[in-house]
Amino acid sequence: MKLANRMLGIVVSLLLVTAGSDAAELMVLSWNVEGGGASRQDPTQGADAKTIAKQLADDFDGFQLVGLCEVEPQHAQAYAKALGADEGGTWWFILGKTGDQDRLMVAYDRDRLELLEIREWNELSFGGSVRGPLMTRFRDRDSGVEFWFVMNHLARGKAWKREEAAKTLNAWAGKQSLPVILAGDLNLDWNLRTQSPPSGRKGFDLMTKDNRLEWVRPRDLKRTSYTQRSNSNPAPRFNSVLDFFFINDDAKRLAPEAWIIERRGDFPDDHRTSDHRPIGARLRLGR
Repeated sequence: MKLANRMLGIVVSLLLVTAGSDAAELMVLSWNVEGGGASRQDPTQGADAKTIAKQLADDFDGFQLVGLCEVEPQHAQAYAKALGADEGGTWWFILGKTGDQDRLMVAYDRDRLELLEIREWNELSFGGSVRGPLMTRFRDRDSGVEFWFVMNHLARGKAWKREEAAKTLNAWAGKQSLPVILAGDLNLDWNLRTQSPPSGRKGFDLMTKDNRLEWVRPRDLKRTSYTQRSNSNPAPRFNSVLDFFFINDDAKRLAPEAWIIERRGDFPDDHRTSDHRPIGARLRLGR
């Protein structure tokens, strides 16, 4: 599948704040902030943008690169501003074009990272029905290391779309000569009880086929999303991991480690907060 090198309507914006960062390692955050709003069928659906912005400002220290899922375009600048106010530096954000009101976003500290290339994989948006992967190539200003950061939100309801995307991303990653860090809400459903994907769901195996991509598995696994059984029964429907970091073989030299960020009172969520937990990762780039 041919991948366009154009920036295809992607929005790039600049926010100015001040501070510095650790040259020895790069901290990366991935989070589905749950766009949309509550409904009679699901009163906890969606999240309040002001609440999410405050959490981005208050709850996450030391990150220089952030990928978000389900960003409503009108809230993107507020989220990037919140990150800049907390983390310091000169923050830019890139907002994907696909996904209608449910988009992908990458924000980064420009004092630490130089953006070299942006691509949005429109073919994997399947006519705009889902978000196409938002692909960013960076150079770390301190170490000179170049790498790809690919933010994703794969289809939930249509298995064939999720599986086609997983297969295509796996093949692409296997051809890259730079480190690839692939993150997001991948809807691959790693079951915590069985320690495997559910029977019949092929996405995880397609993503990791031939070891072209490898899961950066957190030591302490816990559910990363919360869907209650019904309005009258808040017990969780699933006990699985939906949010991941994957790396290609070349990224292993960066000694990545990942962890699931659990905050007090995060689950069950409500109409103000996200139904996903953030995932953090640390990359050791050296100087």
